[in-house]
Amino acid sequence: MKPPVVILAPNWLGDIIMALPAMVAVRDGLASPCIVVARPSVQAIAGRVADHVILASRSLIGTLRLIRELRSARPFAVVSFLRSRRAGIIAFGSSAPTRVGWNSGPARALYSIRAPSARKRIHQSVEYLSLPAAMGLAAPAEWPSADGLGDAAADAPCIVMAPSAAFGPAKRWPDERYAALARELHAITGFPIVLTGTAAESAAIDVIARAAGPRVENQAGRTTLSDLASLLRRARVFVGNDSGAAHLAAWIGTPVVVVFGSTKPLWTRPMGPRVHVVYRQEPCSPCFARSCPLGHTNCLTRIDVDHVLKQCLRMMRGVTPESNPGECTP
Repeated sequence: MKPPVVILAPNWLGDIIMALPAMVAVRDGLASPCIVVARPSVQAIAGRVADHVILASRSLIGTLRLIRELRSARPFAVVSFLRSRRAGIIAFGSSAPTRVGWNSGPARALYSIRAPSARKRIHQSVEYLSLPAAMGLAAPAEWPSADGLGDAAADAPCIVMAPSAAFGPAKRWPDERYAALARELHAITGFPIVLTGTAAESAAIDVIARAAGPRVENQAGRTTLSDLASLLRRARVFVGNDSGAAHLAAWIGTPVVVVFGSTKPLWTRPMGPRVHVVYRQEPCSPCFARSCPLGHTNCLTRIDVDHVLKQCLRMMRGVTPESNPGECTP
């Protein structure tokens, strides 16, 4: 058997979805058994590329065990999509003769092949493809399919909203506007509204659900990744902030309306033909801050409910997203 290649996968849901073409390029281009190291939260995505998934640990003991396990697998290459020093130490500790990573950051010296980094200047999925390109590997002809992720849409239709974002408040459209949007969408369509998020976000999302009305259900913290995919397959439209759920919805093929704040659509917009980006370009945009350094979040508060509602209804009717899907300004 050929020695394996190891991929150190991105940690976040949106990031690993954007990395899928590059991960497939590594797996198929090297034609070797593929081990993917990934966090438990994205294991289901990693498993679509890997022959074997090893769950990542943040602890020192877990990291040492991981290095020992990788060394025993005798990989001929490790490709790190991560930029941290810890990822570089794992790659170096694996004893793989070929170690591929980024040409900037704290782990740069630990890689034998370094890919150019163009952070925030090109779409992240394209930047990720520079890792296999540094090894002379071509990009796949198509984006990997999401077929089989979640159950087919057999239940009653709904509208799914993800009103939070783990990054911070500078990526979150105001809660009261999500509540108002939910009320309007239900009044117009009659579809129930389902709110999603993590367990840590459940209490805050519950406030939105109560303000929105009785046909709004809070599912935050109650769904696995597969459950969320099944829910998104039922959705007639998904609306949310720049988050992993938005990327998952776009990958599945659900019509998506995604609201951007402090980050940049050109860099991290969900990919797909049924995605409309709502983005208010301000003089200070994009700042990429977790909290607005100027204290106003005008990039979000100047986006009104009527504009987002209009885009949701357009997407539900199957209207092609407006002219520039990367930077649509209300």
